[in-house]
Amino acid sequence: MQKLYTYYDRCCICLSGIGYVIASIVVSKLVQRNGKSVILYGLTIMISGLIAHLYVYNQPAVFIHQVHVLFFYYGLGCGTVLPSLMTMAIKDIKTDLIGTASGIYLTIQQLSICMGIALVVGIYFHDQNSVFLSMENLNHAYGISSVISIILLVVAGLFITLLPIRKTGTVK
Repeated sequence: MQKLYTYYDRCCICLSGIGYVIASIVVSKLVQRNGKSVILYGLTIMISGLIAHLYVYNQPAVFIHQVHVLFFYYGLGCGTVLPSLMTMAIKDIKTDLIGTASGIYLTIQQLSICMGIALVVGIYFHDQNSVFLSMENLNHAYGISSVISIILLVVAGLFITLLPIRKTGTVK
């Protein structure tokens, strides 16, 4: 039975990655024309995906095809947001500084991801009123960590809306 669950886990991760790749290919041209609205659309996909996760996982019976669709859908959101953010961040950088700028951007992005994971996992495992790693604790902790992720995505969306609307090309 454990091998079956491992297979389903791998399928979910693969479907999330497939959604990411498809979205990043499609939005590469859209972000040049539409700017921050593409990122806001992707954030909306991610938030609605997490809300759907909470809904599906709180049902008496969870069907694996629902989980697969949810992971693919969430991957579409991630593939829309992450590459678009980088494009928006370095689009006005001088050509000779693009390599340095992208290196700094990706380093900060990875550090932020690590700190975010540490925060959410810390909250996920912090429940002093029940037995550690009991099923009740895991369901409750997953709900809390998902809600925190939704809040953080909304905050990111608010910051994106504060970006200027101007559309400029790369400064040479």
